Amino acid sequence: MNNTAEPAIDWFHEEALKSYIISYLKEQKYKIVTDSTTDISVADGHIVAISRSGRKELIEVKGYPVPLKEAAKNTVKKTDAPQQARSWFSEALLTSFINFGRHSWSGKVTLALCLPKTERYHQIIKNVQAYFTANNLNLKVYLVDEDGSVEIQNLNENFLKEK
Repeated sequence: MNNTAEPAIDWFHEEALKSYIISYLKEQKYKIVTDSTTDISVADGHIVAISRSGRKELIEVKGYPVPLKEAAKNTVKKTDAPQQARSWFSEALLTSFINFGRHSWSGKVTLALCLPKTERYHQIIKNVQAYFTANNLNLKVYLVDEDGSVEIQNLNENFLKEK
């Protein structure tokens, strides 16, 4: 599925991913309750959406890091992108758990991550799936490709993987 969102920034940055995932969710008849692109009081990268069935989803959006040159020093950042992606994934997971505590009082809530579809994030997902599967924990993952298409997975292998 191709989304019509055409962000002016690289496809794997959070702003582009938010644009793609919000377009996708609207196409799937989700109601967007809050998102950090329109409400500055919402944490950056956080989207609250309600599915057609009425289930609330808390979606944490994380991009993919790239080595950036520091303008003044013309040096590459010391943290490499794969290691930084691991930290960003961990941060998104922790933020999701914290946000669950803030929203769980309002009924059934599904936690979700929105990530760019990269080999590194696939590796990280594969590495944590055993824990989520063994403990029957549900955490949905929206993987956004360069063309804006969205693949749905879950950190729990027992949950249906949609494409």
